[in-house]
Amino acid sequence: MKKLHLQGKEVTKNIVGLSGSRLHLGSMVTLSMKGLAESNVNRIRNVFAIDALPKLAESIPSNNDVERYEHLRGLHFPEIHSKEVEVLIGAAVLEAHEIT
Repeated sequence: MKKLHLQGKEVTKNIVGLSGSRLHLGSMVTLSMKGLAESNVNRIRNVFAIDALPKLAESIPSNNDVERYEHLRGLHFPEIHSKEVEVLIGAAVLEAHEIT
């Protein structure tokens, strides 16, 4: 949150993941985001933001990884220099996943 200069109302939420559930202290904020090669900006309200995400660099697929999955073949993602994940968007924010 500090890196993105976000401020919001502090809240505690229980987050369930593969390793179980845990209480996280964070803030409810609003984000404005767009894709690397996009001009449209999406405003996303009621975002639960925490100070740091776990190290996820090993979870970022390469274009070679994507080709192994039939339903993803043909998709090509830009190479990014930083492997630090700063934002995760879940399926609850459908407009962030819209294909145009």
